[in-house]
Order: sequence, then C-alpha cells, then structure tokens
Amino acid sequence: MKVTKWLAEEEVEGSIEKWLPKFDDESQDGANDALLFYKALSEAVVKSKESDDDDKMELAEIIEDDIEEYGSLAYFIEVRGTDNKVLMTMTEDEMKLGIWEGDYEPLPDFSQNVYMEMTPACSLKIMNGDPNTDAEFFAGDLTVKGPLKLATKPRDWIGAFFDFVEREPKD
Repeated sequence: MKVTKWLAEEEVEGSIEKWLPKFDDESQDGANDALLFYKALSEAVVKSKESDDDDKMELAEIIEDDIEEYGSLAYFIEVRGTDNKVLMTMTEDEMKLGIWEGDYEPLPDFSQNVYMEMTPACSLKIMNGDPNTDAEFFAGDLTVKGPLKLATKPRDWIGAFFDFVEREPKD
C-alpha cells in the first residue's frame, strides 16, 4: 500500500459547490465521483469546525467525539473495479484526505484502521445519503476489514454532512 497523494486544502476547497449540482440533478457516478464526494465531506468538516452555528458544528463534533473515543482513525475506501482509492486519516491534530494504491495494509501509526471495498452502486448509495449498507455487506457488495463497529461510524458523519449542506438523502 502506498499513499500516492495527500490533498492540499486548496484541492478540497470548493468541492461542496462542485458536488451539490451532481447530487441535485442525480448525475453522480458511484465510481467516478467518489473522490469528489469525500472531498466535499472533508471540506464540510473544516467548515463545520469554523462555524458558530450549533447545527453546522454538529459534523465536526461527531468526528471529534469519535477521535476522542477511539484514538487516531484511518479509513480506506476502495470502489470495486476502479482505481479509485480514498484514504481519510483523523487525529486530534489533523484530518487528511489522500489517494492510495496497491493492496490494503493498515497504517501502523494509527490506532484504528478500517478498510471498506464496495461496488459503484454501494458507493452511490452512500453518496446519495443512505449510509446504511448492511444489506450490501451481507450480499457481498461491501467488504470490510477492521472493526465493524468503526465501519458504521461514518453513518453518523454522512447524516451530519447532509444536514450541513442542507439536503435530504435520495432513494
């Protein structure tokens, strides 16, 4: 496993504005737009931390609580059949978004590592605001390595993200 690129803040800025029209007109692609979705989520976390609106702060607070409870977190997300591999790392001090290649290997400097490999349809379901992927997991459309309890943590993040961008999930 090799991280090929850590995204700079400038590469994440504006991602919400780019992602929202795709969400609104239902033109998202579960494979090709996955990175854009996670960039938008990352941008929302940054803006959530900076907000003085209690509702907008919820996303950052949820993630901060998870980091406090579980220590450093690394989430590896791979869309099956593509080269799209996204890595989110979170510590008390920073949250980073990157792109990786190769076979999954846990990052030794992180106390918790979670790998999720999914079909483009499963990815699209998440990007449309429905992170309950239990059916996909049991059908084999989602593979998880690492603690299942931590694999479900992003459900809360995605719900808070949709509240942050003031959108209702789509079916």
